[in-house]
Amino acid sequence: MSDFQGLYSDGIKHEADKKFIIMQNDPIKMIWDIWIMVLLLFVSVCVPARLAFAEEESMEWIIAYALMDSFFFIDIIVSFFTAIDDKQKIYSVTDHKLIAKSYLKGWFFIDLISILPIDVIFFAS
Repeated sequence: MSDFQGLYSDGIKHEADKKFIIMQNDPIKMIWDIWIMVLLLFVSVCVPARLAFAEEESMEWIIAYALMDSFFFIDIIVSFFTAIDDKQKIYSVTDHKLIAKSYLKGWFFIDLISILPIDVIFFAS
């Protein structure tokens, strides 16, 4: 497989030999993605229900929301270290600068806005 990738690499080494790179098909990364998806489903169902029917937020829910936001923050960090596919989907790009540039152009700001504790900001003022 590495010989095949070498045909399309233009002399640049794109293999996963760099430190701190997480490959997309890594089993631990897949488990992490499933965990984040479960948290997203939970938040997308529970937050609207709590907003509609709960008169007051209990300390347990506030802690649960903070814990979930911390997982989403960790996911942002993990995204900066996860290899991405090139445009032709021939090989995985493992250059930290290219990964960061791609993530910053894409989902980064949506992910960042989604973890801001807006309720805490509004209630503090």
